[in-house]
Amino acid sequence: MQPSDYSALLIEPGDVGPDATSPDKPVLNPNGVPGVAQLFASPDGSRRLGDTILVFADPAAAATGLENAKASMGSEVTGAPQPIDVGSNGTMIAGNSPDNSKAVTVVMFTEGRALVNLQFESTPNDPIVPEAALEIAQKQGAAVKDGLPG
Repeated sequence: MQPSDYSALLIEPGDVGPDATSPDKPVLNPNGVPGVAQLFASPDGSRRLGDTILVFADPAAAATGLENAKASMGSEVTGAPQPIDVGSNGTMIAGNSPDNSKAVTVVMFTEGRALVNLQFESTPNDPIVPEAALEIAQKQGAAVKDGLPG
């Protein structure tokens, strides 16, 4: 069976911000896992969003994937996980990278059998506003909910 092209599940650059672009094509099946990944960036590259959607066999497998992803976030961001209202088991972690070279906000949640991971990065003194991260996450959640085949 051929892997599916899940790129239709991605939000558009305009959903990220008025000047956001997607400089590269979506990566299908990142790290050999069914799904899609896309990078969005500001024109000067100072703000970036890595959007990864992994598609599992069922919602229980997606939930397990989410727990595993949350457990490994210490290598990416120094903040503490906080629950947020997006998808199922929505979690936001905001802080700096461990080396303090950038501000990092990660939003993770499941939507059905999909695991969504949004990683916002910017300069250390210019983190994304939590409400903006949540709004983008809700748009991504709606796109997955509407577009993911059962």
